[in-house]
Amino acid sequence: KESCNFTVRLHACLPPGYFKPSRFHPQRNNVRTKWYTGQEPADPESPEPPTPHYNSSVLGDMLPRAHLQFLVAVSSQCPAFAEGVALIKVWLRQRELDQGAGCFSGFLASMTLAYLLSTHRVSNTMTAYQLLRNSLHFLANTDLTENGITLAKSPDST
Repeated sequence: KESCNFTVRLHACLPPGYFKPSRFHPQRNNVRTKWYTGQEPADPESPEPPTPHYNSSVLGDMLPRAHLQFLVAVSSQCPAFAEGVALIKVWLRQRELDQGAGCFSGFLASMTLAYLLSTHRVSNTMTAYQLLRNSLHFLANTDLTENGITLAKSPDST
């Protein structure tokens, strides 16, 4: 009696250009209070607050191919990139920081390390352990709520 257990995961993706990326700028609101809660906002005259986390999540889901191509390009320039990402993921998993809504996922870890490499904050000749240490140092010493980071070519486009 051999049983073959496997999981099939389908990731539905929007076609390129379905939404304008500028619609998901961090300063824009894409979740209407009335739709989400069923209640009118407290002050209908004031603008709704921005939804940067939601906007970022939607953009992440809209651009899987572009993200994959970017990560492959960064990985080809840095031999220790894959091992560095693996170490970061292990570090996150050991501390259970990669679980739950709004967690620091492996995808975010990969993109953060790719950001550090593309902005030359870490060298592509570093070892995986050095990439881990420098990534953790960056995260510990950078207030991302004050100084957000972006990989967009023109981050101010709205």
